[in-house]
Amino acid sequence: MMKTQRIVRPLAALLLVLIMAGCSLSSDPLRSSGQTSAAPDLVVGAPETAEGAVLAQLYAGALQTKGITVGIEPVGERVDYLQQLRGGTIALVPDHTGALLTELKPDQAASTATEVDDQLPAAAGADLTVITPAPATAQTVYVITKAVSDQRKITTLDELAAITAGTVLGGPAGLEQQKYGPAALTAIYGITFASVKAYPDSTALARDLGTGTISAAAFAANDPVLAGDSFVRLADPESMVLPQNITAVAGPALKANPTAIAAIEAVHAALTTQELTVLQSQVGSGTPVEQVAADWLKAKSLA
Repeated sequence: MMKTQRIVRPLAALLLVLIMAGCSLSSDPLRSSGQTSAAPDLVVGAPETAEGAVLAQLYAGALQTKGITVGIEPVGERVDYLQQLRGGTIALVPDHTGALLTELKPDQAASTATEVDDQLPAAAGADLTVITPAPATAQTVYVITKAVSDQRKITTLDELAAITAGTVLGGPAGLEQQKYGPAALTAIYGITFASVKAYPDSTALARDLGTGTISAAAFAANDPVLAGDSFVRLADPESMVLPQNITAVAGPALKANPTAIAAIEAVHAALTTQELTVLQSQVGSGTPVEQVAADWLKAKSLA
């Protein structure tokens, strides 16, 4: 017992010294590498998803290349981080155009990406800035296999009706209640399915689509299971699904820094849905998110 006390007491003393010195023994994987105890120039908020972590690290790396020190902090719901942005505790958060517009302007009537983008600046007001969106999107997309797409020459939703009669549509739970669900497919594109099957996860959904158990499926466009060339995301010419392009919303600190805004815009200009899907897949496979982001930025000459 005395021996244990001799070990514990020095350790307790060390912990007390570290705490009093403002040190931390915890390691937050969302914090950008190289962060020091000095306050960073800007703090990027990271939504607690794989996509959010990847985008926050991309932003941090691009900003650091411009000589701006960056911290990364996890953020919660949109309504909360918009308040943090307005208050200046964080400077930038990745977001999705359609969802952001709906939060800022619940009565919006946009349907196309252009309409969403045009309405966002006014909806954001004077205290927020919406960064020019990326081509990459996180919206729901309808997908078929590449083999079927090539065989039947189907690349858009208005061509899908030719193969769906008597077949099964797969998707996440609640798809039938969405404004872009099966009823909208029928009303807008004349697409009908014999039934709709709900899946608990996208891995099982992709498996059944690949084996032909279902003929089409609804996924998040940047779901890592869509990485590679086995599946084709069908274009939505009637804009049935509200566009959800990757964007970022900024508070006053970043709004006053044109160099920082230009750095984020450069990331967005280079980021496609397919590339974002691959980046998330790499993180899911165990590669540290900092390394995934650094490699991509280097490949795009942004670091």
